[in-house]
Amino acid sequence: MIFKTANPTRLYFGENSISNLITELEGAQKILVTYGKGSVKKTGLYDEVIKVLEDNNKEVFELAGIKPNPDIANAYEGIEICKSKNIDLVLAVGGTSVIDCSKIIAIGAKYDGDIWEPIKNKDFTLKDRTKLGVILTNAATSSENNYYAVISNEKEKLKLGTAFWPMASPDFSILDPKYTVTVPEKATMESIVDICSHLIETYFNTKDINNPIIKILNTELELMIKEMVNIGPKLINDLTNIEYRETMMFIASQALSTRVRHVLGGDWACHQMEHGLSGVYDRVSHGGGLAILTPNWMDYSVDKHTTKFKQMAVNIFDISTEGKSDLDIAEEGIMAFRNFLNNIGAPSTLSDYDIDDSDIDEIILKSLNGNKSIGGMCSLDAGAIREIFDKSM
Repeated sequence: MIFKTANPTRLYFGENSISNLITELEGAQKILVTYGKGSVKKTGLYDEVIKVLEDNNKEVFELAGIKPNPDIANAYEGIEICKSKNIDLVLAVGGTSVIDCSKIIAIGAKYDGDIWEPIKNKDFTLKDRTKLGVILTNAATSSENNYYAVISNEKEKLKLGTAFWPMASPDFSILDPKYTVTVPEKATMESIVDICSHLIETYFNTKDINNPIIKILNTELELMIKEMVNIGPKLINDLTNIEYRETMMFIASQALSTRVRHVLGGDWACHQMEHGLSGVYDRVSHGGGLAILTPNWMDYSVDKHTTKFKQMAVNIFDISTEGKSDLDIAEEGIMAFRNFLNNIGAPSTLSDYDIDDSDIDEIILKSLNGNKSIGGMCSLDAGAIREIFDKSM
């Protein structure tokens, strides 16, 4: 087995982990604080962070209003601040959108040109960036613990993933579950779906299941998916439960970590289809789009990879095998996954976002993004993608 991985992020997890911020500020005088549309101010976290910075005599600049589907225009604003003010540290205070945008800002600050070009051309060879830190407020994507980022370009109607390896990994991330208890129900649901999707996309891989390393990692994925299925509905009904929030935060930080992702690979067609969808329709949240597309991708793929879907049904959803065919067991597992999504209030059709098939050709084109097919386990061409979207209407 051959793989490469790197994760240079210093992760501070648990209660009062923000106390480590003071140490991480050493050597940085000018700080750019990035955040979203103001929830960090309502919760008091903004004041807490600013006090630490001011008490340590730091010069503070701000970039507010980063969108839920962050646009490259947000990044351009931050890059301009970094270059004009000689920023030493970009401090992302928020969830995935803020972190992903801040990664692009930190890299773009040291790039002589339009940062969108290497993103669009998948030229991930850049070697320098401004120091980057994270204070996480919504556990979802592992962006605080990996070098991936997703950014949109509204003008081009493109939503692209990036992988500046390993440079885009934050220098440090502060993960205290108390900062996530105010995340509202809808956003919590979307985050639960996103976490499960990262686990599932990796789980559906083509690696040799008899290899002991693969067995260990697949079992790890099964345990994390099973726990998310267990706590997800409970958390939706008890949003301030710190134990559930802590468990969710830990699993989120591992779900798309470079170790598991690099060894197992995975399928990732659902993510690419969702990027095509929300690239065209900005109102679709990432988690919402995945909730709609993933079970329909499962329905399309189950008869082609029945053994793997049976494994999911038995090991994650405890489906009985007695007197049933492998396909029946696999399909019961998919139904159990649909029931889980229903139990957390996830959307089930594109009509939930007032979307019909009028832009389906453009969505398919954006999903393929210049490729003839997508998917690591189950290859999808334009016709297959269309069929899955038809099922999702």
